[in-house]
Amino acid sequence: PLEQRRPLYQLNPDLDTQTSGTNTIGVGKYDALQASVRQRPTESLEFLASYTWGKALSDNVGYYGVGWGQTAVQGFYYMDNTDPLRDYGPSPYDVRHMFSLAANYELPFGKGKKYDLSGPADVALGGWQLNTIFQARTGLALTVWDGAGQSLQATRSLERPDRLCTGDTGASGPDDVWLDINCFARAAAGTFGNSGAGILHGPGYWNMDLGLSKDIHFGDRRYATFKIEAFNVFNHPNFAISQDAANIADPNNFGRILNTFSAPRIVELVLKFTY
Repeated sequence: PLEQRRPLYQLNPDLDTQTSGTNTIGVGKYDALQASVRQRPTESLEFLASYTWGKALSDNVGYYGVGWGQTAVQGFYYMDNTDPLRDYGPSPYDVRHMFSLAANYELPFGKGKKYDLSGPADVALGGWQLNTIFQARTGLALTVWDGAGQSLQATRSLERPDRLCTGDTGASGPDDVWLDINCFARAAAGTFGNSGAGILHGPGYWNMDLGLSKDIHFGDRRYATFKIEAFNVFNHPNFAISQDAANIADPNNFGRILNTFSAPRIVELVLKFTY
């Protein structure tokens, strides 16, 4: 019985329940190469392009951990309390490649611009600004796990299987199987598997937001700003592998795309008066 195998049982059989604690321990590491190019306002155009090549490693990201959604779950409790570093691997927020571009362009129409306008034409077409934010990154880390409880310890953490090969199928589409279940085997009863945390990565991500705005002046200090903003302007779905699909105990859904990572296109109209 589980109770008789607990370390405190030999000291006092009445201590037949589990004991848990919280410690201020943990290992984290982040290395990265970062580069950026900035265009100062020139001919009504400015932008900032940034690229990061990085790697994040950790064995625990805090008691409350990281949610169950699209990343490698980490936190709560160690799989093996006698060897916490068995959970050391790519962090839930590990992103190897990240690129972002933020740009702002003032359209060359209106009074005093390249295409000079006046009167009603200037009111309708002058003073518009176009801005955008584009972001693309590689997929987040995933942890393959086994919900069968092979350790026979009823742990409150994720138990992992044995890893036989990489498990990466080279998939690229939402209908593909992203993880190879044949690369993982259930650990022997009473043992923990040798598969690591965050060993694989899910689908990549990209998104583009777009905004168009115009200031309408009423004297030197008062003006109204009208803005049209579109988040995920192309309505592009970013697919994800949730941790539910990384459980070898569920072979029917293992490695499959079950949900999306981001919201569909959202368009909003903004009217602001400054005085």
